[in-house]
Amino acid sequence: MRDRTSIQRTAHEHPDGARSCQRQAQAQAQAQAQAQAQAQAHTNALRSSWLLGLVLAACGGEDGPSGSGTLVIPFELGNDRSCESVGVASVRAELKGTDYEAEADCTAGQVRIKNVPAGSYGVSVFALDENGVEVMDNVSSGQSTANVSGEGRTDVFEPAVTLTAAPAHLKVRWNFSFSSCKGAGIDTFDVKAWRGTGDSLIVKQTLPCTLEGEGRGGYRDIDDPERRFGGDVGGEVSVQPYDKDKVPVGKAVVFKFKAPGAGHDVKVTVECNEGSCSGSGKPDAE
Repeated sequence: MRDRTSIQRTAHEHPDGARSCQRQAQAQAQAQAQAQAQAQAHTNALRSSWLLGLVLAACGGEDGPSGSGTLVIPFELGNDRSCESVGVASVRAELKGTDYEAEADCTAGQVRIKNVPAGSYGVSVFALDENGVEVMDNVSSGQSTANVSGEGRTDVFEPAVTLTAAPAHLKVRWNFSFSSCKGAGIDTFDVKAWRGTGDSLIVKQTLPCTLEGEGRGGYRDIDDPERRFGGDVGGEVSVQPYDKDKVPVGKAVVFKFKAPGAGHDVKVTVECNEGSCSGSGKPDAE
């Protein structure tokens, strides 16, 4: 390569050649700069990839110790009923003990839960009507356990989950206009639900008068572990107050109700004063 003095001498002696030489020198410098930039970018990329590899190795993958995958849960409505015939708008699936859940349109026939860590999970599935009421579920069909293999795979739960009608829910509350449990001499309330005209007992429970109500409206839920309080027929609800010696405080308050529908509520309110309780005789309006 010629030295700077030689290049300068050539520039004075041959102006056109000098300009050409300068252009060549500038192009050569630019090419070298680009090559150096590309090399540095490649080095940076390799370093980033190497560091990411170390992090993923330490964590066991992108989504946890065994990676994650997608769980597909097919479902059937009763005896192969259509969504329209049972009034189902959407279906929600949940993995018990986790926050993993998803909801799909009923007509899809399946629910997909994504990014689920590998493992075994209990599966709960609920069919909802257009108002969001859970009208069907898989509780009666027993425990459903699904396995997720992870590593980006898609697992299909088999066989399809069968959904059956959910029970209705009985909720009771009592109010004291100018008194209290102690002032009215009431210790407990015996709550019973009867099918039809009141000849077949469905559920019963004794609640302490001092039991606080829950949620909006302050109702108390009546336990129905056997899911006998179905929504397909009407019936009666009786609420009998007792004192601390199990002596009835006035007569039982009776409410007659029509079939509420699967998953819906039957709510009743008892108004108590000293010595007796009363009610409207029908369920509370929603």
